[in-house]
Amino acid sequence: MNRRVIAVLLALAPPTGAAAQAGMPDSVLGDLAGHLEGQSRIRVSRQGEPAPAILVGPRLVGGTIHFESYAPAALPPDTAGRPLDIPLAEITRIQVRGGAWDKGAIVGFLAGALAIGAVNLAGKYQIDRGETLWFELLFGSGGAAFGAPIGGLFSEWRTVYQRDAP
Repeated sequence: MNRRVIAVLLALAPPTGAAAQAGMPDSVLGDLAGHLEGQSRIRVSRQGEPAPAILVGPRLVGGTIHFESYAPAALPPDTAGRPLDIPLAEITRIQVRGGAWDKGAIVGFLAGALAIGAVNLAGKYQIDRGETLWFELLFGSGGAAFGAPIGGLFSEWRTVYQRDAP
């Protein structure tokens, strides 16, 4: 057969292995595994569950998330002593903890720019009309540089996987 025909047939072939079991492309599984790498806990929402469960020690194996324990009690207790796991087909959303660097930088930028603008309007410093924007950008950038590390001290849940509604 021609190499082009083989390449087209391989591209049109359904996914195999873990990707086929999870019903998603290998690239999505690879991205999800990268997001879960090094996370001590994640938050998982399942269809029909009122509250998300926090999984401790998660790792992605094929189309399943294995974990050590969970909280709150959104999942039934495991009495068999076997490894705990949830297939990706049952999960509607996965969230990981991350720093709020971006929000801290935005708040810092706005605070810096507004502060120099307010000082100028109050008449404490007289900034020429053509220099106002430059000074607001300068002080805003300084505020962003100061606010980003402060925002990094706080963490927030970020969605890394959202299954489309059936």
